[in-house]
Amino acid sequence: MAADPVPVFGLPPPPPLGGTATERALQEAAATGTLSLTGRRLRCFPEAAAQRWDLSDTTAADLSRNRFAALPPAVLGLPCLELLSLSHNSLRSVPAHIANLSNLTYLNIRWGG
Repeated sequence: MAADPVPVFGLPPPPPLGGTATERALQEAAATGTLSLTGRRLRCFPEAAAQRWDLSDTTAADLSRNRFAALPPAVLGLPCLELLSLSHNSLRSVPAHIANLSNLTYLNIRWGG
């Protein structure tokens, strides 16, 4: 059995690589600035998992083909977001405060084929 990573300079060890596909997508987004959670049948944004990663530099988020009934609040905490796709979800409305995403230049909320 492998030993747990040893903390470096008093910092907790980093989360293990791998994990669920959703966690890997969040990890990749922290590294690349592009978040892809398309087609995962999510009803809510994985906020607990997302807190492990710094997504503040995310410029593109594809949350299409899920089951979101509302805009995930975590999306409003992505200040660098330029592209957001929420197509093929169950959105009933888009809140006016989406306008606070001042860098947003592309928003896809289309439903249907």
